[in-house]
Amino acid sequence: MHPIAGVGPVAVVPPSAAWGAWTFDPLVVAGLGAAAVLYARGLAKLRRAAHVHVRPRQAASFAAGLALLAAALVSPIDALADTLLSVHMVQHLILLMVAPPLLVYGRPGLVMYLGLPASSRSGLGGLGARRRFRGVARVVLNPLVVLVATVVALWGWHLPGPYQAAITHPALHAMEHLTFLVSALAFWALVIDPAPHRRLGYGPAILLVFVTMLAGAALGALITFSSTVLYPIYDAGARLWGTTPLADQQVAGAIMWIPPGAVLFLTVVFLALRWFDDVDRRVRAAESAVAGGQA
Repeated sequence: MHPIAGVGPVAVVPPSAAWGAWTFDPLVVAGLGAAAVLYARGLAKLRRAAHVHVRPRQAASFAAGLALLAAALVSPIDALADTLLSVHMVQHLILLMVAPPLLVYGRPGLVMYLGLPASSRSGLGGLGARRRFRGVARVVLNPLVVLVATVVALWGWHLPGPYQAAITHPALHAMEHLTFLVSALAFWALVIDPAPHRRLGYGPAILLVFVTMLAGAALGALITFSSTVLYPIYDAGARLWGTTPLADQQVAGAIMWIPPGAVLFLTVVFLALRWFDDVDRRVRAAESAVAGGQA
């Protein structure tokens, strides 16, 4: 982190140092770099084999998702997240609602698997390994498990105690971010599902998105309209930036409430339109089959 003024229980970034406050956690940079390399290798193999499993726009989506993760975890957003609650909510918004759907749409599982060395693929491609993977996937991507994990992660990490503990303990903070990212990837994998055959029907997917939207809106409203400061750890940072902790908290609650609500609402509309289109195709196919039989 950029040299900053040590005010309060955590070091805060003053406005004059904001643009230079880049963070370069070796694990984060290495993880993002490894993901980019594996994806590029797998994509190159697909193109050499003339497969069309992944379209150019899907590869671009994955690249955009990685870039946004880098912005959330390496750029001054990460440093300012310990200074202003509102910026921290922007970081959480990227980790939950912006980067994950872009990553999922790029079909990273398929492409990055192909990007692994041949020895690693042979170990993972055995019959026993495939069965274990499918068993784990059935549990991890069970809609009820995903819903509970998403809501618990969202509410649990935003309780004042766990939230402020994560701010002061880097390992706990990394765990918080990892929990958000993993639960969001599972959520969007069920909702978007770019594979040829959907894992979850449109109706259950709409219900999953709607319930998640309600849970997020309730938390955002609670933070926005609270008359007391829920996260006093941001007191010094807010005052350094010329605002009050309560005003910063209200902006943070609105960031958590309004943009995610809009994204999830549009997702519900998109899923409903796809559902209607799918039903229409099935009806037309059935009518054509009946007409062909009569002829």
